[in-house]
Amino acid sequence: MEQSITVTVNGEKKTAEVEPRLLLVHFLREK
Repeated sequence: MEQSITVTVNGEKKTAEVEPRLLLVHFLREK
């Protein structure tokens, strides 16, 4: 079951559907 997240990095918003077990560092590295 994926979760929707939104993060702002350097003023740029990113929204994605991710697995709950995904670490933030891995999300940022992939995007």
